[in-house]
Amino acid sequence: MSMLQNVRMHSIYGWCGNTMLVESGRVPVAGTYPVLAGLAEKMGNPASSWNLTLHVWQPNTRAQGFTVLEDKPAASIAEPPHSHPFDFVSSVVKGSMRQSIYRQVDAASPRRGRYADVALEHVDGVWPPHDHRSTVGLDVLEERVVLGPGDTYYMPCDMIHDVEIDPVAAAQTPTITLFMSSEYMIIPHAYMARSMADYHFAHPNIKALASPIPPQSWHAKLEALSNYLTGRSMTLSLPDIVQFEGDYAFFHI
Repeated sequence: MSMLQNVRMHSIYGWCGNTMLVESGRVPVAGTYPVLAGLAEKMGNPASSWNLTLHVWQPNTRAQGFTVLEDKPAASIAEPPHSHPFDFVSSVVKGSMRQSIYRQVDAASPRRGRYADVALEHVDGVWPPHDHRSTVGLDVLEERVVLGPGDTYYMPCDMIHDVEIDPVAAAQTPTITLFMSSEYMIIPHAYMARSMADYHFAHPNIKALASPIPPQSWHAKLEALSNYLTGRSMTLSLPDIVQFEGDYAFFHI
């Protein structure tokens, strides 16, 4: 329990609700996917570990996203499109969200979807420091598919996606997903607004701001989640419990 409580990345993304429930051992076994040298160092964790996590899609009240879309859907925020270093399966436990899937194309190629008229900065990894940066386009393959309670999806490590939520609903009645990952397999990719990429290169140590929450906050967080998921409480407000002072957010607005 102390290892799960001491996870540092509670609010650093801008969401205040990531809660690791189970983490595997960190020693590779016979079936562990063989990875390139340096992946664990790049990701900051043993490449052989996997976990089961509750993701609460509730923004930290201090979180400031990066503007990329002038004609965005009303009252929505979206993660920058990205891939993951692992395969994962996710199930919507409560609430709803929209997911889009993309393919990378040349910045000059015709494109459809949310980013049809926007060039994005392609970087290695979600977090700085980055070793590579280029300007690309994204063409949508599946656009804003609604996922609700009981819907489950599988995402391979080489697929580019984003998740969009309604921040008004998320402030009191956030969506919650149950997320199970594999071990790390490849370097992930992120596709972000130029302003976000510039921020990353100017602030290469963003992850250093992350810190564990105190034990009393950990237990209060678990109790609040339990009450919300079981219907004993109709609302959830984790910013009152997970008091993260940073304002960076992995959001497009």
